[in-house]
Amino acid sequence: MRHVPWRHDLSIITAAGEIDTDSVRLLQRALWQDLPAGLVLDLSRVTFFGSAGLRAVEGAVSRACAERRRIGIVSATRAVLRPLRIFGIDTHVGVYPILADALREVPLSPPPPVAIPGV
Repeated sequence: MRHVPWRHDLSIITAAGEIDTDSVRLLQRALWQDLPAGLVLDLSRVTFFGSAGLRAVEGAVSRACAERRRIGIVSATRAVLRPLRIFGIDTHVGVYPILADALREVPLSPPPPVAIPGV
């Protein structure tokens, strides 16, 4: 897990490998620290995205909504995209195929709605 402050109002959290019940604590810790107005969660190098990872991302999206912060997710892999689609998370946050797209779009995007049903 890597957290990189990109600008004063935007950070990148990068995860790689498997996100499962054994490794999710690192992701949760990164997502629950003091974060700026915009966050890009780079999951482009994640090879397995289990339910524990999905719950951590849902929690981060809910928190971003409550705090009126912008959030985007980077991934082009089926391992991540499929669960995001099945549980509807991709309808509430921007999902980008490459990091450059997210870094360009997330700061300009409006914050997610105040409440996300089912998340």
